Amino acid sequence: DTPKAIQRKKAGESIVAIIEFDVDEKGVTKNIYAHSSNNKNVERIALNAVQRYRYSPFITNGTPQPMNNFQDTFMYTKQ
Repeated sequence: DTPKAIQRKKAGESIVAIIEFDVDEKGVTKNIYAHSSNNKNVERIALNAVQRYRYSPFITNGTPQPMNNFQDTFMYTKQ
């Protein structure tokens, strides 16, 4: 579903949420927060999406390693 906030925008206008997070040694996202956002509803959608992300962890000498400071940008643009 299209967020209601984007439905109210004019063609070409965007809503953006930049989400930062870490990934633990099991590939689970942790320490998730909105770095910036211009709409709280879209921010909430993006935060919920990142909570469900799963990664294959980085392996060093056969040992899974946590990774920090990932960033993902969610952009909704009215067509």
